[in-house]
Amino acid sequence: IERMGRQPGRLHAAAVVSAANRLTEVLRRTDEEAQAQAGAATAAR
Repeated sequence: IERMGRQPGRLHAAAVVSAANRLTEVLRRTDEEAQAQAGAATAAR
C-alpha cells in the first residue's frame, strides 16, 4: 500500500519532458538539414 501512495512519475516528469523537448529539437534540425541537402543535390543535377 505504501508504494501505491508514491508517485515516482511526478519526481521525474520534468526531466522526461525536458529530454523529450531536446530530442524533438535534434530530430527537427536533423530532418531540416537532410531536406536541405536533398534539395541542394536535386538543384545540382
